[in-house]
Amino acid sequence: MQRLLSRFLDNCLTAACIPLVILVLLTTSDVFARYALASSVPDTIELSGLMLGLMVSLALAPVTFSKRQVGIEFIMSVFPIVIQRVIRSLLLLFAASIFGLMAWQAGLRTIKSHSIGEFVGSLQVQLWPLKALFTFGVIVTCVALVWMAKQAWSDRSPPPGVSPEQDAGEV
Repeated sequence: MQRLLSRFLDNCLTAACIPLVILVLLTTSDVFARYALASSVPDTIELSGLMLGLMVSLALAPVTFSKRQVGIEFIMSVFPIVIQRVIRSLLLLFAASIFGLMAWQAGLRTIKSHSIGEFVGSLQVQLWPLKALFTFGVIVTCVALVWMAKQAWSDRSPPPGVSPEQDAGEV
């Protein structure tokens, strides 16, 4: 199951590159148009903001699941291993609940955007598909956090940087 989840999250990370490519092409064409044609590409700022949000939401779950996010381990190392597992599980569940609330609200806004036909800028880019992708990224992050909390709770191996003596209780 973990291998399937890992592969899925790798695909999400690959999908996060698409908004990045669009963002780079849009920004490059806007800079070129400003200097060469004395005019900018319409809606560059709005679309750039949307692409940044999509990129972050699609990349957040893989980065979180692979434990490449910023962490403060020197505080946790003071506690015994069992307490570390409990704290880590509770923090991950708290983060999952926050992302669950974000997904719920983003989903509601996606549905509303679709029902009213919301668009952005003078190019009239439909907004609901972009909101749906953002919601998808937040849901995947929530699922990854719940999975990590389950793993942290049931994992019996010592955390990284903990010697077997510390794991046995000689802290």
